[in-house]
Amino acid sequence: MYIPVQNLFCLYGYKNHRMKPQSVKQTVWVMLFIITASTLYARQNQVSVVVNDDNVTRKNPVISQTNDSSTVPTAFFNLKLKNCDPETGTMINDGIRKQLQDIKYLNLVSPDEMSRVLDKKDIAVCSDKDCAIKLGRKLKAQRAIVGSITKEIRATKEEMGKEGEYKYIYEVKTHEMYVIRIELIDVPEKGMLAQLSEKSKKNEIHKSIDSLMVKIQGYFKPVKPKAPPKLTPWLSLSGSCMVPFGTFRNIIDAGGGVTLDIGLKHFFVPNTYCKVTGSYYFISHNMGSIKQFRSAQVSFMGGYSFPLPKGFSITPSIGAGCHIHYIRDYEVADKILGHRIQRTYIDPLIAMKCEGSYEVYKGLHLILTPGYTMFFENNTMGSYMNIDLGMKYEFEIPDNKNNESEMAR
Repeated sequence: MYIPVQNLFCLYGYKNHRMKPQSVKQTVWVMLFIITASTLYARQNQVSVVVNDDNVTRKNPVISQTNDSSTVPTAFFNLKLKNCDPETGTMINDGIRKQLQDIKYLNLVSPDEMSRVLDKKDIAVCSDKDCAIKLGRKLKAQRAIVGSITKEIRATKEEMGKEGEYKYIYEVKTHEMYVIRIELIDVPEKGMLAQLSEKSKKNEIHKSIDSLMVKIQGYFKPVKPKAPPKLTPWLSLSGSCMVPFGTFRNIIDAGGGVTLDIGLKHFFVPNTYCKVTGSYYFISHNMGSIKQFRSAQVSFMGGYSFPLPKGFSITPSIGAGCHIHYIRDYEVADKILGHRIQRTYIDPLIAMKCEGSYEVYKGLHLILTPGYTMFFENNTMGSYMNIDLGMKYEFEIPDNKNNESEMAR
């Protein structure tokens, strides 16, 4: 026998129980604080890179760069001296830095800007790829240049003359050769773009620098405008735990269930998303007169995803929907009707969640999502917290333009 009842709380003795405005305000303020705190934290630790979609963390102030979006911010670290006198090393490093400033599409980070963000000791000893990537991230540079200057002394045998007996007599002469090696690093991709080197005598060092600059210039092209992210559909399935609060806890105990989410990422603007979420919970043991409790909720939610380093992201969201309670009550029904009854209640709800995600493989994410839900019945409010743990997969939509060009080939 199915008997619909208008109010879940009235059935179990909470007819005169009224929702306290202060409790509602406190709940709303707590959830707003959680969402705001996570948003601010993500923004403070987020850096967007122009050339690539990689995002890195920084705790340093933003370096002022040129407003020209077509240039590539590049950090130059003085080349390490190997058996080279400081005077010659300074001349070479200054010459390279001066010519780098003249390369089109290269936006060189100035020494003053580097000193404001980095420790002077770190700047002085940085000469390899790992160091360049680490410090380049702090500088918000997309590329970094490191390398070395090596002085080599070579001994050669040379004829003392061209005629007579002198052409059979050799003397040993020494020559100083300077080898300049440069590594061009892609900071976001953590890769090596180029390894260049030039060798010359001291009086021809300027020719080596000119030759290196011509080669480096070939790696700096105008940055193409970053295409907006494509609309990305995704699907997630999670195990869920529900913990009721307040008056709702007097009716049921904690329970478990499953949550299915279907959504779209980059919905209106990059990193925004919307989703339809459905959850089903069940209580496996008795609580008071409740012998069986099942609960389902369906809601529409929207949020913003904040990318973090190393594949992590934080996504706060808020939404609304409806809650469906299904109850079998033996004791109350036996007293009133002499047999068990079923009751179903449909209530409006407001839900707030904050998803933490880690990309374990391309498109596949491990997600942990704490949330808080409030549902309303006349003057009464029920609330519970839920924690979801599961997997999410983002589907890649093929680019029609690329497919057409490949078919044409």
